[in-house]
Amino acid sequence: MTALTLEVGGLPIGLWLALAFVAVGFLFGVVGQAVSLIAWDKALDWNLQEDDPKSPDPMQRGFFAVEWGLALTDVVVQSIAVLMVLYGVLVQHWTGLLGGTVLFTIYVYYGLAYFARCWAIKLWRLGDWTRWRRVAVKFLIVAEPVGLIGLAGLWSNCRYFIG
Repeated sequence: MTALTLEVGGLPIGLWLALAFVAVGFLFGVVGQAVSLIAWDKALDWNLQEDDPKSPDPMQRGFFAVEWGLALTDVVVQSIAVLMVLYGVLVQHWTGLLGGTVLFTIYVYYGLAYFARCWAIKLWRLGDWTRWRRVAVKFLIVAEPVGLIGLAGLWSNCRYFIG
């Protein structure tokens, strides 16, 4: 973790990485999900969502209800976590470590959970896996490293927040 603790521009590299991932997460996890809440059809057009509530496929309509609820939860929880990170980094307070841990743990958890949900469609022969395969693999490839590197960047510099 030595590279993550080297200071560049007043902050350790690990915190710069964490802040960059917080910004990306805010863009997709808060702004993207807010778009979904306000205009689901627009989110579908922009490929921010993949489940159409008007689809003849009952599974897709069911997933829409779940995804809409998750979008609302993402906007609320991730907004709070982002604010905690920003405050904690600005004033070197433990809330930054807590907010970042919550945020990056969500990425690790949800990346794996989303992939597992889509894989279960194939495993249990519940629908067309090819419909969700592309998105599921992208979630796994992006969310896991972002979450894990974000956690490593924060925790390798935990003394910044508590010490």
